Amino acid sequence: MAEAAAAAAAKAQQMMDCEEEELSKYNNEELNEEWEFKIVRSVTGVFKNPAKLADLIEREKKYGWVMLEKFDNNRIRFKRKRCQSGKVSLDENPYNTVYGIGHVSFSILLFFGISSFVGLVMFIVFTFLD
Repeated sequence: MAEAAAAAAAKAQQMMDCEEEELSKYNNEELNEEWEFKIVRSVTGVFKNPAKLADLIEREKKYGWVMLEKFDNNRIRFKRKRCQSGKVSLDENPYNTVYGIGHVSFSILLFFGISSFVGLVMFIVFTFLD
Protein backbone atom coordinates (compact mmCIF):
# COMPACT_ATOMS: atom_id res chain seq x y z
CA MET A 1 0.00 0.00 0.00
CA ALA A 2 2.86 2.39 0.82
CA GLU A 3 4.46 1.55 -2.53
CA ALA A 4 1.26 2.51 -4.35
CA ALA A 5 1.11 5.82 -2.49
CA ALA A 6 4.75 6.54 -3.33
CA ALA A 7 4.14 5.69 -6.99
CA ALA A 8 1.09 7.97 -7.09
CA ALA A 9 3.05 10.81 -5.50
CA ALA A 10 5.88 10.35 -8.02
CA LYS A 11 3.39 10.38 -10.90
CA ALA A 12 1.75 13.56 -9.57
CA GLN A 13 5.16 15.25 -9.25
CA GLN A 14 6.05 14.23 -12.81
CA MET A 15 2.78 15.67 -14.12
CA MET A 16 3.38 18.93 -12.22
CA ASP A 17 6.92 19.17 -13.63
CA CYS A 18 5.62 18.69 -17.19
CA GLU A 19 2.96 21.33 -16.62
CA GLU A 20 5.56 23.77 -15.30
CA GLU A 21 7.74 23.20 -18.35
CA GLU A 22 4.82 24.08 -20.60
CA LEU A 23 3.87 27.14 -18.54
CA SER A 24 7.47 28.37 -18.26
CA LYS A 25 8.31 29.33 -21.81
CA TYR A 26 11.48 31.42 -22.00
CA ASN A 27 12.18 33.80 -24.85
CA ASN A 28 15.58 34.17 -26.52
CA GLU A 29 16.27 37.49 -24.76
CA GLU A 30 15.88 35.89 -21.33
CA LEU A 31 18.11 32.96 -22.27
CA ASN A 32 20.78 35.05 -24.03
CA GLU A 33 21.07 37.61 -21.23
CA GLU A 34 21.97 34.93 -18.69
CA TRP A 35 18.87 35.01 -16.55
CA GLU A 36 18.35 32.30 -13.98
CA PHE A 37 14.94 31.06 -12.91
CA LYS A 38 13.36 29.26 -9.98
CA ILE A 39 9.94 28.16 -8.83
CA VAL A 40 9.11 28.56 -5.15
CA ARG A 41 6.61 26.01 -3.87
CA SER A 42 4.25 25.86 -0.90
CA VAL A 43 2.70 22.58 0.20
CA THR A 44 -0.23 24.28 1.91
CA GLY A 45 -1.31 26.73 -0.82
CA VAL A 46 -0.27 29.71 1.27
CA PHE A 47 0.13 32.02 -1.74
CA LYS A 48 -3.64 32.63 -1.80
CA ASN A 49 -3.00 34.88 1.21
CA PRO A 50 -1.91 38.31 -0.15
CA ALA A 51 0.18 39.06 2.96
CA LYS A 52 2.13 35.79 2.61
CA LEU A 53 2.62 36.40 -1.12
CA ALA A 54 3.91 39.92 -0.40
CA ASP A 55 6.25 38.48 2.27
CA LEU A 56 7.68 35.98 -0.22
CA ILE A 57 8.17 38.62 -2.90
CA GLU A 58 9.93 40.93 -0.43
CA ARG A 59 12.16 38.12 0.83
CA GLU A 60 13.18 37.13 -2.69
CA LYS A 61 13.71 40.77 -3.74
CA LYS A 62 16.68 41.10 -1.36
CA TYR A 63 18.44 38.37 -3.37
CA GLY A 64 17.62 40.06 -6.68
CA TRP A 65 14.74 37.76 -7.66
CA VAL A 66 11.80 39.31 -9.53
CA MET A 67 8.41 37.59 -9.58
CA LEU A 68 7.39 36.56 -13.09
CA GLU A 69 4.11 34.80 -12.50
CA LYS A 70 1.91 32.98 -10.06
CA PHE A 71 1.01 29.56 -11.45
CA ASP A 72 -1.43 28.79 -8.64
CA ASN A 73 -1.61 29.07 -4.84
CA ASN A 74 1.29 26.61 -4.52
CA ARG A 75 3.83 27.84 -7.12
CA ILE A 76 5.44 31.18 -7.97
CA ARG A 77 8.11 31.67 -10.67
CA PHE A 78 11.01 34.12 -10.22
CA LYS A 79 13.96 35.27 -12.34
CA ARG A 80 17.17 37.26 -11.81
CA LYS A 81 20.40 38.06 -13.63
CA ARG A 82 23.20 35.60 -12.90
CA CYS A 83 25.54 38.48 -12.06
CA GLN A 84 23.49 39.03 -8.86
CA SER A 85 24.20 35.56 -7.51
CA GLY A 86 27.28 36.56 -5.49
CA LYS A 87 25.59 39.15 -3.27
CA VAL A 88 24.64 36.99 -0.27
CA SER A 89 26.35 35.79 2.89
CA LEU A 90 27.18 32.14 3.51
CA ASP A 91 24.31 31.59 5.96
CA GLU A 92 21.67 32.64 3.39
CA ASN A 93 20.23 30.52 0.59
CA PRO A 94 18.99 32.57 -2.38
CA TYR A 95 18.08 29.34 -4.18
CA ASN A 96 15.55 28.17 -1.58
CA THR A 97 12.48 26.85 -3.38
CA VAL A 98 10.26 25.96 -0.40
CA TYR A 99 8.09 28.46 1.43
CA GLY A 100 6.70 27.35 4.77
CA ILE A 101 6.62 23.71 5.74
CA GLY A 102 8.34 21.25 3.40
CA HIS A 103 6.87 18.12 1.80
CA VAL A 104 8.54 15.72 4.23
CA SER A 105 7.53 17.65 7.35
CA PHE A 106 3.99 18.01 6.03
CA SER A 107 3.77 14.27 5.34
CA ILE A 108 5.04 13.42 8.82
CA LEU A 109 2.56 15.80 10.47
CA LEU A 110 -0.27 14.46 8.34
CA PHE A 111 0.63 10.85 9.23
CA PHE A 112 0.75 11.59 12.97
CA GLY A 113 -2.46 13.63 12.78
CA ILE A 114 -4.35 10.82 11.08
CA SER A 115 -2.83 8.21 13.41
CA SER A 116 -3.86 10.25 16.46
CA PHE A 117 -7.40 10.64 15.15
CA VAL A 118 -7.73 6.91 14.46
CA GLY A 119 -6.31 6.14 17.90
CA LEU A 120 -8.77 8.50 19.56
CA VAL A 121 -11.72 6.98 17.68
CA MET A 122 -10.60 3.47 18.64
CA PHE A 123 -10.18 4.53 22.28
CA ILE A 124 -13.69 6.00 22.37
CA VAL A 125 -15.23 2.97 20.63
CA PHE A 126 -13.55 0.41 22.90
CA THR A 127 -14.12 2.46 26.06
CA PHE A 128 -17.81 3.15 25.60
CA LEU A 129 -18.92 0.00 23.79
CA ASP A 130 -17.80 -2.44 26.47
